[in-house]
Amino acid sequence: MKGDVMPHQHCADRRNFLQLSVRLATLGILGLGLSPARPARAAQASDYKALVCVYLAGGNDGNNLIVPLDAARYTAYQSLRGDLALSGTELLEPIADAAGNPYALHYGLSELNALYNAGRLAVVLNTGMLHRPLTRAEVLQGNSVRLNFCVAVELSASSGQYARPIPLLWPSH
Repeated sequence: MKGDVMPHQHCADRRNFLQLSVRLATLGILGLGLSPARPARAAQASDYKALVCVYLAGGNDGNNLIVPLDAARYTAYQSLRGDLALSGTELLEPIADAAGNPYALHYGLSELNALYNAGRLAVVLNTGMLHRPLTRAEVLQGNSVRLNFCVAVELSASSGQYARPIPLLWPSH
């Protein structure tokens, strides 16, 4: 009887269909977090923290996003930025990094300034742009991101910030 196949019967009647539908609906409601226990769990999770990283891939003028305020670095910033440098009236109230170095955010970022002052925002300085797609292993290795300031130092200050790496990345251009 090795080759014999047992007949398989499907008895789909209304009662079985309704029972299955109610079970699936209940499972769906619990899965969406609509159960009575959800508000209690949410109230207990008051220490929840999230790390949100926004990688703009060169789509932000970071040199006018956060500006150094100490005399030496602000003078260097003004000389490098020229007409694009922000004046004191275009900057928000000063903030400081862990070492006490003063910075100021662009005047359009008042909400971020408030979050920073409330201890709910941190800023990571001197990160660079991605110069090619990375594998997971390369990301974990951590040395495949080229720093903007390292590239810009070697080239003329008369070219745009985002045009400066082009000859290094694509020599044929």
